[in-house]
Amino acid sequence: HLSIRRQRQMCIRDRLQTVSDNKGAEFSDAGFDKLIERGGDDPVIGAALAARRDLPPARAARVLRIMENMSGATIPAEEGTDQIISLAKQARQQRLEVRLLIADINAKARDLGDVVIMLVKEDRAYHIAQVMGHAASLGIDHMLRVMLQADVSGLAIVSRSIKLRNAAFKAILELRVRRLPRINHDIDETMRDYERLDATTAERALRFLKLRTSVA
Repeated sequence: HLSIRRQRQMCIRDRLQTVSDNKGAEFSDAGFDKLIERGGDDPVIGAALAARRDLPPARAARVLRIMENMSGATIPAEEGTDQIISLAKQARQQRLEVRLLIADINAKARDLGDVVIMLVKEDRAYHIAQVMGHAASLGIDHMLRVMLQADVSGLAIVSRSIKLRNAAFKAILELRVRRLPRINHDIDETMRDYERLDATTAERALRFLKLRTSVA
């Protein structure tokens, strides 16, 4: 009976992985929630979802959060394929790396902008949110929403308030183009607005944003 049940579980997992990895598959809200519900604790399925570029902002943030939560999970040996173990190991290494990067930024051994650009090149949106959220005293979930929502003004406010240099901000905008293909992006116009935004105004707006979030 155990063998039959395990075979059924593997069959379900294979179907879920195929759907999640199918770049042409369109998800309804109910369909996406069902996929997360049935396969969201599987690193292979999570990785396939995280690699998709057609996820709306809210879904993208949710998948990235699930993937990070899984990085600390213990994978039973009998269920741990090489691919799953490799993904979990990579996630743990990246988690440690980000902690060290934040420590270096705090000690002024690394520039925040350089770290952000490096993480953008590696397509690590969650860890960018972690680094920037720490600098701005924002929670990671909050920072992820700011990064991946359609309106870029919140991202500009946070970035300017933590004195993120122009090149790093532009790198994040380019990441958004890849992550959010359904949104119209005008990087040049956004960069002009960012260059005009002064730090004092941004810091005041960020304080208001934090207050509004705490009240909510």
